[in-house]
Amino acid sequence: MQVRVEGPVPLRGDQGKRRGGSGKRNGPGSRSIIGSLINLSIRGQTRDYFCGVSALILTTAIILGCASAAQGAGFALIQQGTAAMGQGNAFVADASDASAIFYNPAGLNQLQRAQVYQGLFLNHFDRNVSGDGFSSETNHRIYRSVSAYVAIPVHSRVALGIGFFTPFGLGTVWPPTWAGRYITTFSDLKTYNLNPVISVKVLDNLSLAAGFNAMWSKVELKRKVQVLGGLFPDAEVRLTGDGQGYGYNLGALYEPISGVKLGVSYRSEVFVKHEGDAALSFQAPLTPLSTSH
Repeated sequence: MQVRVEGPVPLRGDQGKRRGGSGKRNGPGSRSIIGSLINLSIRGQTRDYFCGVSALILTTAIILGCASAAQGAGFALIQQGTAAMGQGNAFVADASDASAIFYNPAGLNQLQRAQVYQGLFLNHFDRNVSGDGFSSETNHRIYRSVSAYVAIPVHSRVALGIGFFTPFGLGTVWPPTWAGRYITTFSDLKTYNLNPVISVKVLDNLSLAAGFNAMWSKVELKRKVQVLGGLFPDAEVRLTGDGQGYGYNLGALYEPISGVKLGVSYRSEVFVKHEGDAALSFQAPLTPLSTSH
């Protein structure tokens, strides 16, 4: 579900509220890195064939020149806007609404008036594992994430924006008796990112942008522990922690030929150090031995 409001927007504290989804941007550790993205947007009629071919050649050259190893991001949430999702998140060179704060803030210079962009996203997924005579499936849960963006053109060549979104999240819940219970039974990661940005049109066909990121993260992990070789019921270890980190993001949008746009976006790594508590819980008759610190 997503709501977008365009037009003059009175900026009060009760307006423009919105959401945000990682260690390393690569999982529950919460170090965030959205690598360089290059996208091509070609508009116009088919008679502009030469423009399209030229842009394709230029884009291919850039990709080959900037190729780097890709890293996984299993907890990454890139559902930040329906327009982008409808294009398979190939939105970096379009970036034509307030969600550009996430995809490519240089696109904010395309807006002619203030815009508030809000969204709610629901994720439901199943994971299962089987082998050696056993089969297990995660419990069914719905994970919510929200995003909110406010963009304001303050000058014909300057636009400001602020976003609040979840760049990483999700989790898993396994049955307490599944075969891997001594590895994990529960995991949950939440992150919230506040991202103010400024975009400047340095040339009529070139915009550059920069932003600051403040990220908060919370993680919870659980697993079972065998007690005296199975003589007593399994105990449970629960780890909880939270932390914060800071980073930056950059963007550029270039239109070398009318209707042909090249976009580049980079989001830096954010290191988050989690601090929290560990608890060990025993079942009867060892319940009095339960402890936490």
